[in-house]
Amino acid sequence: MEQHKYSSIPVLSDEGAYTGTVTEGDMLWYLLHSNLDMKDEKLEELPLEAVPRRNDYAPVNASSNMEDLLNKIMQQNFVPVVDDCDCFIGIIKRRDVIQYYYDRA
Repeated sequence: MEQHKYSSIPVLSDEGAYTGTVTEGDMLWYLLHSNLDMKDEKLEELPLEAVPRRNDYAPVNASSNMEDLLNKIMQQNFVPVVDDCDCFIGIIKRRDVIQYYYDRA
């Protein structure tokens, strides 16, 4: 997350299904309230399922209309996109939606 300067990222199951969103705040609170040794190299192997998430970003289906996307993008920095099998296929950033409407104005 630090390398790419992300503050939140989608969490996927082993099968590729979108299961939620983890934020840097979720991770920091988890580490603060757990009794883990911060110098332990095993921290890198900690499963994301162990980190309680405060808020998951609601996804849209790839076949959703623009109104559904707008309702979600007003509340979230990005919207995860899933297919008909709930498999994650990408994200739409708020900036991209604003650019889309700006280009058409």
